[in-house]
Amino acid sequence: MNEKNLPKRMCMVVHSYYPSDARVKRESELLVRNGVAVDVLCLRNKSEIKRENVGGVNVTRLGVRRHRGAPVLIYLLEYFMFISYASFILAVRCIRNRYEVLQFHNPPDYIVFAGFFPKLLGVKIVLDMHEIVPELFMNRWGLEEGSMVVWVTKWLEKISIALSNKVMTVSDPVKEVIESRTGRKNITIVMNVADDALFRPVGRGGHLRPDLTLISYHGIVAPWYNISSVIRAISRLSANGRKIRFDVFGDGPDFETLNTMVRSSRLSPIVFLHGMLPIEDIKREVEQSDIGVVPLVNRKYYADLAMPTKLLELAALGIPAIVPRLPIIERYFDDAMVQYYDADDEDDLRKKLEELVINCDLRASISSNVKKFSNRYSWENQGKAYLEMLEDLARGRT
Repeated sequence: MNEKNLPKRMCMVVHSYYPSDARVKRESELLVRNGVAVDVLCLRNKSEIKRENVGGVNVTRLGVRRHRGAPVLIYLLEYFMFISYASFILAVRCIRNRYEVLQFHNPPDYIVFAGFFPKLLGVKIVLDMHEIVPELFMNRWGLEEGSMVVWVTKWLEKISIALSNKVMTVSDPVKEVIESRTGRKNITIVMNVADDALFRPVGRGGHLRPDLTLISYHGIVAPWYNISSVIRAISRLSANGRKIRFDVFGDGPDFETLNTMVRSSRLSPIVFLHGMLPIEDIKREVEQSDIGVVPLVNRKYYADLAMPTKLLELAALGIPAIVPRLPIIERYFDDAMVQYYDADDEDDLRKKLEELVINCDLRASISSNVKKFSNRYSWENQGKAYLEMLEDLARGRT
């Protein structure tokens, strides 16, 4: 029952897959639990059906799929097709379904353009900025600050935010950049933390198996997550007699490259690439790990603005994580909560990883200390901020 002053019906629009996009899934299911009828428009893989109800959420998958690792022009064409389809569907549904709020999830920011006609009819627009797009484009495609593509993305960012009744994002650093660049105030922060109902502390306290140490990575298999550096470190540790296993859960543009690397290095007995699994299955696998790795490369966007979701999920599980020392991570995690290594220093990565493998007490200490982050930034607290933002929207507050 909708006891709060929340919309009766909303539609989420996301250029991603559902339910594999954990943030959209968390928000949608929270709304359903609070009595809101939720529809989702999203991408569609070949193996997925066009329409289904997932956990009370009505999902419609459009005839567009993602092309990971493609050139920027392919991405722009993909965005254009998705927004065109979504615009048509929303123009029809906003009358038939009487949506009160449309929530658009970036990238791209201009996905909100699909809500232009509904906005003319009085439907409220929320822009949920998972990423900060100009910096994301610069990092992913090596674009320069003054390039035409980056200039256009900044211009579209301003217009998209101006069209939105409410703007929300994932961290304080991202909020600060948006405010300084667009002048928009009252941006709501809803951190991309793990769902408390799904990711609960495993309670092992970092115990050391006498025969084997399990290390895992889960998420996008892409160059900016430099998983190859971890595989090289694993190879050296194994050669030194450490009994370890490294599991990679995820897919992406680097998957086949890593697969070839594992086979050619004869690491198949200790390195396993599992591909993409449902989030519930990944959680069950990752919670068996003794150590989680988050090997971000030290590029400016990731160093300053991109908080890795996989780190927040490891924190929720209480699994010790090894991470590069980057400003965005240091803003939320002190040295007692994670095992830091010097970014872009593979030898330091190997040394710090070996220290975690050997030192049971260190792992237990990190597992205990990281609870301070999870207690402060729980999904329960973030969900409250999200619902309060929607209540303010219903009351006409900006």
